[in-house]
Amino acid sequence: MSAHDVGAHPELAPDDVPARADTPLRRLEGKAQRYLTRVLVRCLRPRPPAPQALQAGQVRRLLLIRQHNQLGDMVLGLPALRALRRAYPHAHLLFVAGPLCEDLLRGHADIDELRIFRKREMRKPWRLWSFLHRLRRPRPDLAVVLGSVSFSTTSALLAWASGARVRVGVSSRPFGSELSSALYHLELPLAPDAVHEVEHTLAPLRAMGIAATDMQPELEATAAARATAQRFLRRAFPGSDEAVLVLHPGAGKEANLWPTRHFASVAKALVAEHGMRVVLLEGPRDDKVVSDLATRLPEAARWKGRLSETFGLLSETALYVGCDTGPAHVAAALGVRCVIIFGPTPIERWAPAGKHVRCVVAGTRRTVDAKVTDVLDAARRLLQSDPHRSANATRQVP
Repeated sequence: MSAHDVGAHPELAPDDVPARADTPLRRLEGKAQRYLTRVLVRCLRPRPPAPQALQAGQVRRLLLIRQHNQLGDMVLGLPALRALRRAYPHAHLLFVAGPLCEDLLRGHADIDELRIFRKREMRKPWRLWSFLHRLRRPRPDLAVVLGSVSFSTTSALLAWASGARVRVGVSSRPFGSELSSALYHLELPLAPDAVHEVEHTLAPLRAMGIAATDMQPELEATAAARATAQRFLRRAFPGSDEAVLVLHPGAGKEANLWPTRHFASVAKALVAEHGMRVVLLEGPRDDKVVSDLATRLPEAARWKGRLSETFGLLSETALYVGCDTGPAHVAAALGVRCVIIFGPTPIERWAPAGKHVRCVVAGTRRTVDAKVTDVLDAARRLLQSDPHRSANATRQVP
């Protein structure tokens, strides 16, 4: 068995989902949603909740909703989940998420129950009814719609349909809609634009009286995931115990791709200096780019696994080098040393929130223009650092 054959598991979830085609059905859904919004805005005006309704002793069942299908965004929302868990330590916490985040959240210590909202399935009335029935039994005491880069009408409607005694979420007014005033008992303010995305998700919670100050997303691999990764490494690199270098050349957006020849140059230099084992991390849409890189690095192994198992691989990793994409946020949250190549995405808002992260960006803000020498410099500095130190190491390499 060659190194390219090992680790064939169900695919790692991508962080970005291609936009649905503009079909007649989608346009009909949009019209129905806008019509329902107008009706609700005219008919509903929930009263503000009494202050005691948000107290921990009054919340036995807590519903959190963030059904977006972006992996990186969800990782950056984990501090908000942790803040709510600490605010309501004895509540049964039910989290509604999208299917691409299922492996990320399944078994998470702060979640008592996870339910996956598969939007396409909800087009079938009986499936939608069944899903909503389970949200309402038993009735939540508090429903919180976690903030994101936009106002989610679907999330707001799910909170309303849950029948929660108190519904809370970010105001829709900055997005040109009054729906939040019709569906939420308490509208939360948005954070300023010029802050990191973690702060965007935390800032609204402070309007609820929640002390939300911990900015660090944290993930942990299970013992089973680590064992799977260790077996993979033993098969891929028999008799070798050298440090592991993980390369992820894929990205959900073409503008975020860095040339595979540059990844190969970085890997060859680090292998020459440190004798590292190289693993190519592959997502469901990465076959072409990973295959190209594999031809340049014939000794590398190829990992294509479930996200939960990829936690194990990353936990065995000495250094991760990749593009601006969801797995980079996962690696950072696992505490891995990371070099992330950025392009047009603003680093100030979207840099992975890790303790051992270096972000490299070209002056042109084009990913392809990032220099191999800058990536190598960042990698060498990280490999010389203590991976357990507490200071946040995120920086930009001009």
